[in-house]
Amino acid sequence: MKNKSIIWITALIIIVVISALAVYFLLKQRSPTIDSYIYTGPEGTYEVLNTKEGGVDITYIKIYVHKQNATTKISIPLRFDPLSVENIPLEPVKDKVLSKQLIYLTQDSELPDLTNKGSIIASLEISKITGLGIYKIPTQTGISKPFETSKLPVITCDAVNETTAVINFRFGNPSISLENDCIIIKGSDKDSIIKAADKFVMHLFGVF
Repeated sequence: MKNKSIIWITALIIIVVISALAVYFLLKQRSPTIDSYIYTGPEGTYEVLNTKEGGVDITYIKIYVHKQNATTKISIPLRFDPLSVENIPLEPVKDKVLSKQLIYLTQDSELPDLTNKGSIIASLEISKITGLGIYKIPTQTGISKPFETSKLPVITCDAVNETTAVINFRFGNPSISLENDCIIIKGSDKDSIIKAADKFVMHLFGVF
């Protein structure tokens, strides 16, 4: 009888331990994993938080914005963090964007298929910052070559002038460069073109 009691108690302890472990791992999976670090760029230091939301990796970069004699600290959401885009070649292009009154984001109609829709996400990563976010510069989408089913305006690098910036997405090794004052952002697949776009955004903030 005593042996049976010991067996039952032991079994009960094992069940409790297994249940506790199951709950722990379930909660751990549901809770976002946050990794943070400080990144030093040419214009200061930036707090970077990497997390996962809805199964998607999201990076938040905290920056200071100066408006109307006040300084506000805000978090900018991006797909990639500074460490993951360091090796992408970058030419200084900030002044070719922030001094303008209108920004065009343009690409060939084939690029979304070549990058598994990455070029579309890359365009959104930029427009949410330039047009809807901090800078509020009117940002419009165009297409760089005529396409019969597209209603978008045909915008090429020739549209660049004193008041208009053109950001042209192209297929190639990931990079950010200038071509006669036209900003060229390249990527060869989904991740690489989004990384290039995110590095461009970070460049606007002074991270690079």
